[in-house]
Amino acid sequence: ALPRGVTVSGEVKLIKPDPSIYLLHQEKFELEASKILFFDDSPDNVKAARALGWQAELFSLPESLHDDLKRYSIL
Repeated sequence: ALPRGVTVSGEVKLIKPDPSIYLLHQEKFELEASKILFFDDSPDNVKAARALGWQAELFSLPESLHDDLKRYSIL
């Protein structure tokens, strides 16, 4: 699957972890919550995404991102 869109906080006047920004992104790009894979370096943002049914992982190191992408069968 390819990335589908970018939502910029400053443009939409919303900021994570406000659920509104996640829902806006999901609706704008016509995505199904359970099929969204989201990475962020903030535990609060990851928690908010998971609460909406997104698959979300905490980004810490490039090596762990590589492992996560393999686990999700993207690499």
